[in-house]
Parts: sequence; structure tokens; C-alpha cells
Amino acid sequence: MIAAIELRPGTIFEEEENCSFYLRNLGYKLHNTGILTVPLIGEIFANLFLKVSERIKDPSERKALIQHAVDFFDESIIHLLQEERLVIVSLRKEDLHYFSRIKEIDYDISDSDAFHVSCAIASHCQRFVTLDKKLLKDSFRSTMRKEFSLVITSP
Repeated sequence: MIAAIELRPGTIFEEEENCSFYLRNLGYKLHNTGILTVPLIGEIFANLFLKVSERIKDPSERKALIQHAVDFFDESIIHLLQEERLVIVSLRKEDLHYFSRIKEIDYDISDSDAFHVSCAIASHCQRFVTLDKKLLKDSFRSTMRKEFSLVITSP
């Protein structure tokens, strides 16, 4: 089974650690092999730098938080890549194929989220794992499952 994973800066620092648990089990027997898109990685780090600097004014606290995120990628994501339990997918033309339909289904879905879901569909993922409340709405999830056989779930 292949799953697209939508990480956000908050995912790295999540208190319940559902995402961390999910990532630790990624690619093991009966668990998903994950994909992560290059645009999503860029979005994660752009949001991390922008949002952290808005919310945390103390430079040493900000630096520690950003270092924690980089350490997370180094320890977790790089490890998963080396073990071939996760792959990074570059932007592809076919990723945009489903974008318009996703926006028709729910216009409230952000363009970046519609793009990420479109990438998952184009990559033939069976599961899309996210913490995003809009993507986890029952009506949206139901339509994605019916039209594209894509199960949207939280970790």
C-alpha cells in the first residue's frame, strides 16, 4: 500500500505524537510505504521559518525550534528514505490533472492542499494521511473514496 503523507510544521512538534508514531511504523510489514512531494517539503520549511519567526520573538528559542525541525528531518525522514520506506516525488505534470476536480468538490480546500491530494491520486496512493481538518471532513473524505479510491485519514 502506498500513502501520501502531509506533514506540516505543527506535525513535527505535535504533543500526542500520532504523526511520529505513524512515521516510525511507515513501510513495515502491513504498513504503508510513504511518498513525500518536493513542493510539500518546501512548504513545510517555508511555513516553519515564516510562522516561527512570527510567533517566537526570542532568537535563541526560535533557533532551537528550527533546529528541532531539522533534526526531525535528519533523524526520521532521512532514515525512512535510506530504508526505502519513504520516497520523495518531484513535481509532475500529471499531478495537476485532478486539481480542478478537488476544488469543485470543496472550494474551501486550499490550493496547496488540493495540489497535495492531486499528487496522491496521480501517484496511485490508496491512503492520504493528514491532520488537516478540512481534508478530514466526512463529506470530502467520502467523495475522495468514491471517485478516486483514496482514503483520507489522520495518523
